[in-house]
Amino acid sequence: MTRLAAQEPKDVRPPFQRSRESLHHVSPVPSVRLVRFESADVARYYDQNTANFLARGQGGAQGTIHRAVWGEGIGSREQAFHFVHDLLRARIAESGARRILDLGCGVGASLEHVLHGTEVAGIGVTNSRVHTELARTRLGARATILELDFCSDPLPGPVDLAFGIESFVQAADAEAVGGKRGTAGRTFSTFDRNAVKPK
Repeated sequence: MTRLAAQEPKDVRPPFQRSRESLHHVSPVPSVRLVRFESADVARYYDQNTANFLARGQGGAQGTIHRAVWGEGIGSREQAFHFVHDLLRARIAESGARRILDLGCGVGASLEHVLHGTEVAGIGVTNSRVHTELARTRLGARATILELDFCSDPLPGPVDLAFGIESFVQAADAEAVGGKRGTAGRTFSTFDRNAVKPK
């Protein structure tokens, strides 16, 4: 058998662009038993624990609560925490999105990184009172932050791109969000272990 790898041209794209294809499809893990979360329980959990996450968590220095993703070419923890953000920035640029929606925006760190240096308008939604306050303080007039349950409450719109980073795994009814896709945004991106395919 002939090896072709040595003859292939070198991929000169930035690491986040080379790796993003691998994140478009997430296969379910057969041994995982999905647990249904109630929105009020998730909000209470984050209201009670966010200060500890930011003070002692691995992503606290970057203001991120989601986990680090060690994609191809990532050499530091800070880069790993922003790997998904860089994928989003590339998707926003490719799509020409001018208005984006972060479903489960946490304390606003993802929106802050994704919006930095752009003229894109950002909206973040969270069901946590503490997250709402921290995100509004962090982003100021740069983004609109709303306290609501993205599964059951109407979503703000129209937007060009809606995304969630590790927010659907805790959603009471993530499939309901997929059903809102037409009104929430023409592009829908999830970065979650247990992503649902939008309807």
